[in-house]
Amino acid sequence: MCCGMITAEHFAKMYIMENEKLEHADKTYAEALGFYKALEKTLTHKSKFSNELLYQMSAMCFEKMFVALLAFHGRNATHHMPYSLIREVETFITVPQKVSDTAKFIGSFESICSLSGFGYKMPNDEELHKIIVGLVDCHAFVEQYVTV
Repeated sequence: MCCGMITAEHFAKMYIMENEKLEHADKTYAEALGFYKALEKTLTHKSKFSNELLYQMSAMCFEKMFVALLAFHGRNATHHMPYSLIREVETFITVPQKVSDTAKFIGSFESICSLSGFGYKMPNDEELHKIIVGLVDCHAFVEQYVTV
């Protein structure tokens, strides 16, 4: 690069890097959708999975949705906890209260980043249902801002 001009080679490298980022975002969002579809079915059909597995799937679904959302907007997630992801997204998009509340609720079952925390606790059937209904709102929100 000379005198502030972008060479064709430099432009090609930038283009490839940008496409790789979008491919990663697409893949992450597709993984989120896989979890989401399985969880959404539990709203109408009894699940064969334990609450522990459903909760872990819910947490992964939320995390992947919001990591993908950040990636689609050229940002890398600096945290993995649900409410921290919401705070990062709020730097460029207004997040609905329902979505923010879902993040807080999902996060309320884990305290792994605190030395005096309780670790994990599993939601009961009612709490798990509330989480999954909240993920429906999260999915509707994220879907507006990602391009697949």
